[in-house]
Amino acid sequence: MREFPEVTVIIPVYNMASTLSVAFESLFSLENLPIEIVVVNDGSTDDTQNVIDRFEKKAVNLKWVSFKSITISNSGRAEALNEGVKLSRGEYLSFLDADDSIDSSNFKKNLECARNANSEMAIGQFKIVGEGGGISIIRKLSKGMTTEQIIRKIAYSPISPVHLNAILIKKSLFLHAGGFDASNKKAEDKDLLIRLLRQARNITICDSFHYIYKKYNLSRKEKVKKRLEWMTYRQLMIRKNFSGFRYVTSSSLQYSYDLLKLLYECTFMYDLILKLKNRLRPDAFIK
Repeated sequence: MREFPEVTVIIPVYNMASTLSVAFESLFSLENLPIEIVVVNDGSTDDTQNVIDRFEKKAVNLKWVSFKSITISNSGRAEALNEGVKLSRGEYLSFLDADDSIDSSNFKKNLECARNANSEMAIGQFKIVGEGGGISIIRKLSKGMTTEQIIRKIAYSPISPVHLNAILIKKSLFLHAGGFDASNKKAEDKDLLIRLLRQARNITICDSFHYIYKKYNLSRKEKVKKRLEWMTYRQLMIRKNFSGFRYVTSSSLQYSYDLLKLLYECTFMYDLILKLKNRLRPDAFIK
């Protein structure tokens, strides 16, 4: 393995022992692509550390993998990611959540796309899969979109046009943008994404669908709790990043979208439809 890997993949993990193996296996399938894996155990209390130790031993036999892990006191996802970046040596950074995975061939395509354009940000596409593994949604950005158009979509759209974890980011750009805001517990990705888009000089939109985001069926109570958290932190993100007309419009639209989703999720119809979808199509989910 070369002294400095081209890509560092950072995995923050808190009590995700049941899903972490899939994330690791997807990275280990990147044969002959020198990568560095940095795992940050955010104070887990389950079997997470044992899973990390097991895969760290496996990595010793993989010449293309450099594996590091640290444990910190529970500080939240943003702080765990920032700690991971401090340990990283790669030119590019990639983030992977402990319950998601990557498609190895498409990951390589995204890196090739970044290399060819010498991009500071190589924006890949992403797939959303249900619990059964079937593809539920494919999210794709047009290659001709400008930075301003992407930011407008983040500000005004009810759905996310970009997933931060589907982007290869030059470490120098990440550091210049200031890293993750640890005070924002739920919208830290969007907050950083906006700052990266505004500061990057060379952005490329790639065709690779390398990030596989897994969506879980949640109970009505769990869904409502998450929605209320999202409403709060999304508004903090909007207030921080936008001003004037864009702030007022984005704040109003996103609050309205969240409120409509919350009203739906509070009704008995949410549980009813979830049960029907699970019966008819186990991999389906309610967005």
